[in-house]
Amino acid sequence: MQNILDDTDGSESPELVTPLATYAFLIARARHLDAAEQSIEADMELGPLETPREAVVERDATRDELREALDDLTDDQKAEVLAVVWLGRGDYDPSTWDDALADAASGRTRRAAAYLMETPGLGDLMAEGLASLGVPEDDLEDVE
Repeated sequence: MQNILDDTDGSESPELVTPLATYAFLIARARHLDAAEQSIEADMELGPLETPREAVVERDATRDELREALDDLTDDQKAEVLAVVWLGRGDYDPSTWDDALADAASGRTRRAAAYLMETPGLGDLMAEGLASLGVPEDDLEDVE
């Protein structure tokens, strides 16, 4: 488990069951997927024949990689990632972390990967959620 100290008041933040390296990978892949999808959408505005096949293949490979990483998480990790995303989106705040985690764990982990894959701005939401728990983005390993 990853124990993180909140530098603002010296109190301990929640222990994370998901390694920071895993979060770094998920954030990087989710951001890469968002960028690929935006690029393809921009190309589609020019016309379907203007979209390079390589861009579609790369997007699909990134999507598969992200889905596989999400599927490989344990149920506890899936619940935690869901709660972190909800923190990043502003549905919860650090003072209600236990509630977010409990809500995420209450049966939502079965479809967690599909739900997360459909979440716009997933990488940024994870980074913002972790930051609200005292994990600055600079502390995440660069995995790309």
